[in-house]
Amino acid sequence: MAARVEARVTGRRERNKQQKHDRIVTAARALFYAQGYKKTTTQQIAHAAQVASGTLFLYAKTKEDLLIMVFYEEFIAIIDAIPVRADDARPVEEQVMALFKVLLDYHEHDIDLSRELMKVLTFVPDPDRRDDLREVVYAIERKLHKIIVNSQEKGVLSEKTCPLNMARILFRVYYHCMLVWLGGYYADGNERDEDLRGMIHGVFCPVYADSDESGATCIAR
Repeated sequence: MAARVEARVTGRRERNKQQKHDRIVTAARALFYAQGYKKTTTQQIAHAAQVASGTLFLYAKTKEDLLIMVFYEEFIAIIDAIPVRADDARPVEEQVMALFKVLLDYHEHDIDLSRELMKVLTFVPDPDRRDDLREVVYAIERKLHKIIVNSQEKGVLSEKTCPLNMARILFRVYYHCMLVWLGGYYADGNERDEDLRGMIHGVFCPVYADSDESGATCIAR
């Protein structure tokens, strides 16, 4: 009997914690989008989430942590929803570009907030938030890995290609391009996309199984 009572109490406590977490993230998201990151205070977030300021800091030590928490929940949902199918007839480079475009569209939704996020990501002291960011990176790399493996199974890419290494390289190409874009160094989104396509092509062109594969010739830029 005592064990069952303790289990019910523990379960109720965990549900309450999760509900408070969800309210805090929801409040932070709404305020960040409504009035901007800089103008939003942790006190405002605590008030909107209906928790005490002290309680808020049990879930997020800083406003920067709250921004990462919002980004993590939104981005993981977006990545999980991106379909990667073995029967996708598009060229492998187009599949990768389409995946990256979904991610870039997310950042384009609120460029100012995304720029604040990039500043925050420069150094993340909280190990829990670093774990969140690692999970985001791994989720993207898993999608890229699957695209590459599918293309190898079709005979498009050489079997000697390491899918994991290529997925990691492609992610870094995307991340570099995103930073350059958010930093204001591209004239517009078209220039960003053209540069990203060129870099993706540069990664793939040495590893096509058939030298006659469409797009296999490297293009000097």
